[in-house]
Amino acid sequence: MACIIAGLRGGISEDVSAANLANISTRLLAGKLSRGEIAGFLRDGGLPRFLSIVVNETCNLRCRHCYLQMDESAKPLLTLPEWERVTASLCDSDIRMVCLSGKEVFVGSTGPAVLDLLQRARAENRGFFRLGTITNGTRLHLHPDAFHEESSFSYLDISMDGMQEVHDAVRGKGSFDRTVANVRWLAPRFADRLFSMVTLLSENVNQIPELVAGMSGLGFRQMGFGFYLPQRYTDSSLALESTDAVRIFDVLHELATISVAQPIAVQVDLDTIVLDQLLTFLGSDWFDPATLKVDRMGELFNEYRFGNGVTLRFRMIPYPTGIWKASRLNPDGSFLAAEDTIDAKSYAERSIANIRDFDFDFNAMHRFALDSPRIQQIFDEYAENVLPKIVAAAAPRMRKLTVSEASIH
Repeated sequence: MACIIAGLRGGISEDVSAANLANISTRLLAGKLSRGEIAGFLRDGGLPRFLSIVVNETCNLRCRHCYLQMDESAKPLLTLPEWERVTASLCDSDIRMVCLSGKEVFVGSTGPAVLDLLQRARAENRGFFRLGTITNGTRLHLHPDAFHEESSFSYLDISMDGMQEVHDAVRGKGSFDRTVANVRWLAPRFADRLFSMVTLLSENVNQIPELVAGMSGLGFRQMGFGFYLPQRYTDSSLALESTDAVRIFDVLHELATISVAQPIAVQVDLDTIVLDQLLTFLGSDWFDPATLKVDRMGELFNEYRFGNGVTLRFRMIPYPTGIWKASRLNPDGSFLAAEDTIDAKSYAERSIANIRDFDFDFNAMHRFALDSPRIQQIFDEYAENVLPKIVAAAAPRMRKLTVSEASIH
């Protein structure tokens, strides 16, 4: 889910001060937390939260796998003065990261204007929240002032689907060249703040080692893999096969032997939305509870550094993200739980609240949403149907050490 609603979130950095969050997550994996304890952890556990913002309903590409094929909202879109009030409210909240994620931020005037508001707010508040943007990368050259070396981006995430043949087949002829032209001049400026999130789908799932080498050659030092979740309105021919999850984690071993143009970190985010992949990871030799670390966003990760310059990291969220961890604000002001962002055709019925109804008080809206029937439904589904599968998948490796013996670094 993290990849879907906020990209790679600026990568993974160890946080040695977050041992409490790590221990709770480890106890959850070991089946040592009751339903009530998990509910309390989610509501009151001080989870670092992030917000994804969709600023418009338009894009210059027609990607076959795009889940953000939104119907036109029945409500008016937020105006720039209203976005100013949203920004001010976020500065008074405990949101730790804000990500502008589309539909395509750099189509039209609203996205760049909201980005400028957030950059100025972040500068005035001495970086209170981290700031990222997801883009298809084709229009960045039209906004050079936003991308100078001292810009207040925490990360810029450019979505790609592979090298030229695959990328153009999914996103449209010529899109690869337009994106790469912007990558070339951005890479030296942004260095480790520049990311590419590659969605694994039928067209590229057999090219993982080649993809990593290719991204390194384009200038990326950071990249990650997400997983295509087909919707009723997206291209079903791009769907992964049921056997692909196991094969993907097997093929990742080949990253230790490929040649790369420069060192590159490869990130795989796993959560309950991509449950098949999370369960496969927990049952694989990549999952090592004895060497788990905790990220600055309070999430567990395993890290592997290879001698060829490739670093591979698996970051996981073994609990529901709901609005406890991640949420989305749509261009009409509607507020969604993370789990409900995948099916854009259901946004109207899944919306929990609208920020206009709370006089643009983000904290008040969040408190209201915590007690909503939809959030309770998400938790109940997790506790009854998802958590038992997670505990069962992790059990063989969790049995090798007690929670007290786990080495959370």
